[in-house]
Amino acid sequence: MALEKIERLPSGAVARYWRVVTARVSYDAREASFSLAGYQSEEIRRETNAPLLTRDVPNVRGEVFDTFFGPANKMNLATQCYAAARALEPFFEDAEAV
Repeated sequence: MALEKIERLPSGAVARYWRVVTARVSYDAREASFSLAGYQSEEIRRETNAPLLTRDVPNVRGEVFDTFFGPANKMNLATQCYAAARALEPFFEDAEAV
């Protein structure tokens, strides 16, 4: 799974395929942070694994943490991160799951 959302960079390059590349979760502290990397396409990510940029989602805490990462949520960690990114980060709110 990944997210699809277009971001045009000043250089003219276009990132449209976003994958979780780092995630830090503390279940004891009830907090998480993660980063998504933007690639031109899924194919380019597979071939080069060289992102154009990254976007961080820091400080998911408390009740918000419970919503996406708590014990009632049975999705895998990457899927939890994508759901949180779409809900919490305005840039990703209309991103499509691919």
